[in-house]
Amino acid sequence: MSAKSKKSSPQPAESSAVSTNDLSSGDPTHRNLVVLVGQLSSAPVKRTLPSGDILTQYEVRVRGEGADPATTAPVVQFGDPPSRAANQGDEVLVVGSVRRRFYRAGGSTQSRTEVVASKVRILPTHRTLRAACTAVSESLDELVAGRK
Repeated sequence: MSAKSKKSSPQPAESSAVSTNDLSSGDPTHRNLVVLVGQLSSAPVKRTLPSGDILTQYEVRVRGEGADPATTAPVVQFGDPPSRAANQGDEVLVVGSVRRRFYRAGGSTQSRTEVVASKVRILPTHRTLRAACTAVSESLDELVAGRK
């Protein structure tokens, strides 16, 4: 491995992108699949990495269940962000996978767990949000039904 390839971004392989077709094939019990529907708690931050790749960072606040408080999930997306600029407070749908990365900082090893998004959609209305949740739910139902 050359020194240049060691410095490249930790961009996931193209095959890690999730599509409906991916969900219907293979063993669904071994999927690293995350679906978040929530609100951006801050404006997205877009950076250009030394490799030239574009990285957009989001903080997505999701409502807790029952007495659980809301949780903020760090999300990163490689490549161009959604065509419409996202703003703090926008409702979003994120599909991706969980990744824990390790890095050196201040002489010690640190880690960060984040969602690597394959898709980020800005949801302009509650009706659109409801439709997106229904579509995700139906896809998950089909996935589970395929296990039986």
